[in-house]
Amino acid sequence: MFTPPARAPTQIALPPNLCAATDNARDTADAYMGSLSAGQLTEALNCVYPGAVPLPVTTSLIAHQANTAVYLPMGQSTAPVFTYQGNGKTIHVTVTREHDGKTWVTDVQVN
Repeated sequence: MFTPPARAPTQIALPPNLCAATDNARDTADAYMGSLSAGQLTEALNCVYPGAVPLPVTTSLIAHQANTAVYLPMGQSTAPVFTYQGNGKTIHVTVTREHDGKTWVTDVQVN
């Protein structure tokens, strides 16, 4: 009986330092949610202002290849809060331009 070889899950490739390349609130929110959809926790965390969003909130949204979540922007969200839906959740991402001049994710609410 033939048993197919086990394959390691593939990972969706993202450009490195995705959030560092953003300069507006929408792009920062999209980079954060896109990183989570791609299963890239480190990239998502690079979008979060240090200490602003509890780690368990971000890790609860990470997609796994076996159960890929695709978070899509909903409606006409306007800065500073952007709404996404996916994986049975509604996520509200707040982005703020901080004193360093960069836009950061500063709050995430999951319903």
